[in-house]
Amino acid sequence: MRQQGDYKLAVEALSEGRAAEAFKELDKLGWIKEVQGSERYEQLAAGYLAAVQEKKRSGERKSALVVSPTHAEAAQITSAIRQGLKAQGKLDNERIVDAWIPAHLTEAEKSDPTVYEPGDLLQFHQNAPGYQKAARLIISEGVEAPTQLAKRFDVYRPARLALAVGDRIRITAGGKTKDGKHRLSNGSLLTVEGFTPRGDIVVDHDWIIDRDFGHLTHGYCITSHASQGATVDKVFIGMSSESFQRPTRGRPMWRCRVGASRRRYSLMTGMSCLGRSADPMSHCRRRTWRQWCRESRR
Repeated sequence: MRQQGDYKLAVEALSEGRAAEAFKELDKLGWIKEVQGSERYEQLAAGYLAAVQEKKRSGERKSALVVSPTHAEAAQITSAIRQGLKAQGKLDNERIVDAWIPAHLTEAEKSDPTVYEPGDLLQFHQNAPGYQKAARLIISEGVEAPTQLAKRFDVYRPARLALAVGDRIRITAGGKTKDGKHRLSNGSLLTVEGFTPRGDIVVDHDWIIDRDFGHLTHGYCITSHASQGATVDKVFIGMSSESFQRPTRGRPMWRCRVGASRRRYSLMTGMSCLGRSADPMSHCRRRTWRQWCRESRR
């Protein structure tokens, strides 16, 4: 849906690095809320759960996404949303599945043999001597990383993920369904519809994801970097004062994410500087704001 009114002005201001002006426009719309402590996550969860119950004119339910600067805060938000879904009886048959979490190592780090730990997964994204694209190698006793091929593979660390029927999941690396007929695109959001007796995951369209695939996580709250390219009906942003002071990779989070929503944008924050003064930024931590604004203009 076309962005109109003050929302459009906010998007334009953020794209041009005029953070203070964009902030004021969003504040006028009532889309910024200051909430302290853990209540922030509860309100974010309530907002998300209400949003996904709304329907479009076509009768299809609206989509929503929460964006947060750090993985730690995203985990707390995800936990609150899943608790809300459990309270509504919308998650069932929960189990623990194996997953692979990106290590986000630089090429220089991947070239250092000391960074690897037993259980790490190396997955090749290009053909390399002795390895084909998509080949996997798990570090173990006697199995070392081919560091001379660091440009050709990505590194993942093992994790355990609680997953239930009804959960939203996000694909974190490209692949295919178990039958090889359908592509699983990085960043895709899917809904868990069941599990096979073997433990494979059944999702939308009756697609089956092999239990050993592993490149997935919960799809409720993601970092600003991971959300690039996503388009949903409503976007909620949750960030505490601690998270706000950390620059995100690439463009700052506000610039990346306001334009991601087709229609609605909300910011839930724990910062004490989000009052209703004539200049909501004037009494904030000046150095932090100015540093952030400089980052916005890069």
